[in-house]
Amino acid sequence: MIPITIAFFSKFSETSVRRTAGMAGLYMASIVTTFTVLGVVVSLVFGAVGMQAISASVLFNAFIGLLLLVFAFNLFGMFEIKIPSWLVNKTAAAEHELKSKTSLGSQALGVIFMGLTFTLISFTCTVGFIGLVLAEAAKGDAVFPAIGMFAFSLAFSLPFFVLALAPSWANQLQGKAGGWMVSVKVVLGFVELAGAFKFLSNIDLVRGWGWVTRDFVLAGWVAVFLACGLYLLKIFALSSDAEDAGSRVSPPRMAFAMMFVALSGYSLSGIGTTKSMGGWLDGWLPPAVYPGTERVAASGGGAVAHAAVIKDDIPGSMAKGLEEQRPGFIDFTGYTCTNCRYMEASVFPLPQVASRLEQMVRTEVYTDCIQDICDEQREYQVERFETAALPFYAVLDPADDSVMGTFASSTNDPSEFVAFLDAALANYSAKHPAVADAEEAGDPVAQRHQQGHKFENGP
Repeated sequence: MIPITIAFFSKFSETSVRRTAGMAGLYMASIVTTFTVLGVVVSLVFGAVGMQAISASVLFNAFIGLLLLVFAFNLFGMFEIKIPSWLVNKTAAAEHELKSKTSLGSQALGVIFMGLTFTLISFTCTVGFIGLVLAEAAKGDAVFPAIGMFAFSLAFSLPFFVLALAPSWANQLQGKAGGWMVSVKVVLGFVELAGAFKFLSNIDLVRGWGWVTRDFVLAGWVAVFLACGLYLLKIFALSSDAEDAGSRVSPPRMAFAMMFVALSGYSLSGIGTTKSMGGWLDGWLPPAVYPGTERVAASGGGAVAHAAVIKDDIPGSMAKGLEEQRPGFIDFTGYTCTNCRYMEASVFPLPQVASRLEQMVRTEVYTDCIQDICDEQREYQVERFETAALPFYAVLDPADDSVMGTFASSTNDPSEFVAFLDAALANYSAKHPAVADAEEAGDPVAQRHQQGHKFENGP
């Protein structure tokens, strides 16, 4: 939607800033309105479970991945995306009205339809962030979901309000050095090409093929980021800026080139290991350990240890927790969930977090696959915890299935997650004082419940 928004609003660059701001404001208002109404209505009709299933579907991810590829090659200058002739004619007529400063009805209507298009394209992508709101709407409550959807869409649309203003600013910035805009387009094309791997991986994970692994994506990124760096260094040029090849490289362009070359080298360092690549990269990569395979122990090359985790078997994990006198840690996750990957790769391995997770029986509960088990677990999450958001974490007492604590969504602050785990463990210990008493007597099972407390102030 970034290039679409800029291209659509570029025709306003010849008018006044007030006119441009007005149309950009109308664009933002139409996004907020349609997002709020669509979110509540669709949730009431399909429910939170149905909407999450759509966002994780193979067809949807294939569509988004293909869309990114098309836009990437469009930005590379291989072809131009042409608007249908009938729409061009209507736009030309509207532009004529705009230039003559007469009726703005047609132009305003076009902006409103642009907002509707934006909402339809982005709605299913955001389901994972607004699961609680969708669950409330699915239960028949319309007031709270409407407020929630309004707040979310307001923040979500604000950057696109700025983008709608950007064409007039960009024209003022171009001057005689407008070639930088071509370079920006090409770099964005490389970024979109790298992003397409994410949706290809989503399809592979949902289907369970095991083809688009973490190493496969990292290898693709090595090639994409290296090519981007070489392009910025003007080692080669594309047809859109062939005359620019071999010319001098400005210091800012050199800095960006070095960044992409370094990113390529960093991606290369992750191939063959299970180490964390950092929060943002981990979120867009497939899981370090492919779902359903054995966890690996720590090894060379920067690998990290991955504790044994039960997959898609809540009753089995509760039975094991009851036998070992440990609470159950239920990780509601998804094959296509970016924030889930971030938590699993960048937060769970931290010593202060891992030491507490070892005191529990961990279970990964997937809610977005095509098997019946995912449908059942998704429905269980909504009915039990009244949310379809991912990730979602719950600590249960295997003795009576009571909830010791919950944590919704991801966090960039590990101390928040540690506080949640400590509170849940404390609640469990308060219900089972015999475990604490056994610890004082040297029971090794009970001792596991307190191992993490030595890390209260960090590793």
